[in-house]
Amino acid sequence: MSGWKTDKQEAEEKAQRAAEERARAADKALSDMEKLAEIPLPDDAAAEKARKRSLAKQQARGGRASTILSTSDKLG
Repeated sequence: MSGWKTDKQEAEEKAQRAAEERARAADKALSDMEKLAEIPLPDDAAAEKARKRSLAKQQARGGRASTILSTSDKLG
């Protein structure tokens, strides 16, 4: 009966496999967290500058001058 495993041996092996699986999952989670740490953060100053530039362009497109259909410079 040396080829047969006892219930205790099977339970120990199952517990060992479960512990190894948890360790692999923890390693993967840590690896995923490290990858997230490598993502560059947006440049707040550049984003603010781009937002202001966009608002200025929008304001320049508005107003009475943008609705006049003639090509002359005379208004009225």
